[in-house]
Amino acid sequence: MTGVDGGIARPLIHGLKTETLVTTPPPAGINDNPLGIAAAMQAALGTGS
Repeated sequence: MTGVDGGIARPLIHGLKTETLVTTPPPAGINDNPLGIAAAMQAALGTGS
């Protein structure tokens, strides 16, 4: 595990506590075909079909 300075890590961790709600759709061409979690992980890892 790579160490991270507390001044960087703390705000990132605290940000996970804040709920985020997106109310506007993305621009056309961005995320037109969203993937489920399994398909997204396979795509990221370059596995599956």
